[in-house]
Amino acid sequence: MENNKYLFTELVMDKDTEKKTENCIIKRDLKVEIVENGIIYPVEHVLEKQYGGVTDSKGNFIELSLLRKTHATGDLKKDSIIKWQQYEGANPKYDLNEIEYIDEDVVYIGVYHKEFGHLLLETISRLWFYLKDTNNFNYKAVFIDDNQPNTNDTFNELMELFGLAKENLIQINKKPIRFRSIIVPEQSMVLYSKIHRDYKLIIERIKSNVTKVSPYKRVLFSKARDENNRVLGSKNIDKIFEKNGYKVIYPEELSLYEKISILKSCDMFVCCNGSTAIISIFLRENSRHVRLSREAYFNPYLELAMDSIYNINVMHVDAYLDVLPTITHGPFIFGANQNLINFFDHYKFEYDKNDLYKNHNQTIFNYLNAWSKLYSQNDYVKNLAIRTIDVQVFANNLVKGSFFDGVFMPNNYIDNSKKKSFNIFAVHIDRKSVHIYIFGIRIAFKRKDDK
Repeated sequence: MENNKYLFTELVMDKDTEKKTENCIIKRDLKVEIVENGIIYPVEHVLEKQYGGVTDSKGNFIELSLLRKTHATGDLKKDSIIKWQQYEGANPKYDLNEIEYIDEDVVYIGVYHKEFGHLLLETISRLWFYLKDTNNFNYKAVFIDDNQPNTNDTFNELMELFGLAKENLIQINKKPIRFRSIIVPEQSMVLYSKIHRDYKLIIERIKSNVTKVSPYKRVLFSKARDENNRVLGSKNIDKIFEKNGYKVIYPEELSLYEKISILKSCDMFVCCNGSTAIISIFLRENSRHVRLSREAYFNPYLELAMDSIYNINVMHVDAYLDVLPTITHGPFIFGANQNLINFFDHYKFEYDKNDLYKNHNQTIFNYLNAWSKLYSQNDYVKNLAIRTIDVQVFANNLVKGSFFDGVFMPNNYIDNSKKKSFNIFAVHIDRKSVHIYIFGIRIAFKRKDDK
């Protein structure tokens, strides 16, 4: 499988891939800063200012406490840090002389994220400090957020598996607290750009506390029952994998312990790329992992660095229908593109191609509905890039068989709540462009063959 890593994808790796991948690995020792009589502030938003993190006793911000991350295409530079994460320390509304004091030495572990992917990649990335000396587990861990209650069972379970019980966690979300001293470890993972090998120590610690053995050797984590799912049409693909010996798992129905147990025990793991694929870090070394791509873009270099650190054999398979432009919020359609069909044929899957198109019209309807609701918001639609497209491929992807004389025939559906029909979409194609009208939203493309 390793030789087919990019056989079933449109991804083209450039000649500097190996160098760029190597540059994602932090090779120096990670930093630790101890702040005597320091203060930890919650994340607070005041107009365009954002406060939070660690300061010294006089309110000067400790840069090492900043949650660093880059844009997916950025480098690790000051100007590539995502703006909304640039909290700047002490909120001036608090009087330094009146801040609550706790006479304890604590470890600052950063910002709490409720999203599972960010929880794994960012919230726990400072925990490596605890593993350098067993005595470090005597320190309580402090995390900050923007006034969210700590009701995330996955977070508590994750910390428990690492070795930090809930009573040893301090959440700061309403007011700052001063401590006798604050230990600030550096991040071992910087989203989209950097990873240190100490991050693996965190994951190995968690895995070591999961002892249950799962009987499943070939597993697919499905998105079909995810309430917040941005990937539509996955059921048809799930059924083909199931028919060919894969156990289909709905991860949102399992505890974190159960999910890790399954991953530690299986030989082959299949899932959609994105947050779901991040959990592959709990696989055994030399396991095989198929990532079904939901969109035409992903940042390969950090993923490659992570795969090399964890010794996971990963294959990327395009499994999307590239219909309308999207940003990371989706929605996306899983479908029978040629790369997915080539993958099935290469590994001699038993399947009927017609099974890949079952309920396709309903999937398209759901997709257009989700797309229009999201991109009717100005902040989202501004981020959509006007691009060139292949008109015939667009037509085939959008509605099989509905391409007629340069115009898609409008599709009428019944809105049961209002008991009336309405046009979902219409697409007009002329010599130079494609104009799409979806629930009142108009978006234009240039024709790919236009010179």
